[in-house]
Amino acid sequence: MRKKRAKDQQLVLSNGDNALLSDAALIEQLGIAYRNVRRGQSNTVLLGLLQEVAARSALSGVVL
Repeated sequence: MRKKRAKDQQLVLSNGDNALLSDAALIEQLGIAYRNVRRGQSNTVLLGLLQEVAARSALSGVVL
C-alpha cells in the first residue's frame, strides 16, 4: 500500500494525468493536498485535484 501511495503522490506532484488515479487514490491525495495548504504550502496541487473531481462528476451526469 505504501508503494501505491508513494506512486500516486509522485504522479500528482509531477503534474501527471490525475485521471489515472483511482477514486480512492484521488480522495486520499485531496486530503494530503488540503493538509499541505493548511500548513501554508501552495494550493496548486489541490486545485488540480479539485478540477479532476469536477471533471469526473460531469462525466457521471451528477449535477453539483
